[in-house]
Amino acid sequence: MEKISLANSRWPLKQEICRGVSLPANETALRIRTAVDVGYLAAQILKKPKLLTSTLEELKLEVDVEIMRPTIANGSLRHKWESSVVLSEEEVKVAMYEVYSCYQIATKMATEVIQVGASTTGQ
Repeated sequence: MEKISLANSRWPLKQEICRGVSLPANETALRIRTAVDVGYLAAQILKKPKLLTSTLEELKLEVDVEIMRPTIANGSLRHKWESSVVLSEEEVKVAMYEVYSCYQIATKMATEVIQVGASTTGQ
C-alpha cells in the first residue's frame, strides 16, 4: 500500500496521489512515506484545477476549514525563513499553523472521498 504525507502549497512536491487508499484490517493509521501537495490533493478531489496555485489561506476557505492564523509582530519573520536551520518562536508558530492547516484540509478532503466512496458502493 502506498502511503501519503502532506505538504504545504508553498513547497510544491510532485508526487501522485495514490488511488483507493485503504487501511489493512489490523492497522488504525496510515504510515507516512510519500509527500503530496495539499493544493494538488484539493484540486484533484474537488476537480478544481485553480486550486493547484492557491495559497494555504485560499485552500482553507475553499474547503471550509477555520483556523486562526497566529498573531505575529511586524518584521519578526525573516525572508525565506522556511529554509533556516534555527527558527524564532514566531516562525515556529507560523510553521505549526501551516502544518496543522494542511492536516485539517487533507483530513476534510479524505473524509469527503471516503463518504463518496461509501455512498457509491452502498455502504
